[in-house]
Amino acid sequence: MLWGLYVRKTYPYAVWFKKMLIAALFSILLGVALEYVQRYFIPGRSFDVKDIVADAVGAVTIFLLLISTGRKKPL
Repeated sequence: MLWGLYVRKTYPYAVWFKKMLIAALFSILLGVALEYVQRYFIPGRSFDVKDIVADAVGAVTIFLLLISTGRKKPL
C-alpha cells in the first residue's frame, strides 16, 4: 500500500492503475504459491485454503483502497 501511494505521485493515473492491478494479481498468485510450497516442501506446515482467501481479500482490499483515493476529483 505504501509503495502504491508513493508510485501514484510519479505516474499518470492509467499507468499507475495498471501497475497496481498487476501488483494485486501478483500478490494473490504469490499467496497461492506459498501455500503450495508449504504443502509439498516444508515439513510440519499445512496447506490451508483459508490462508489463500485471506491473502486474496487483503490484496483486493488494498487495491480498492488505492484506486478509490487515486483519482483526484475536480473542484
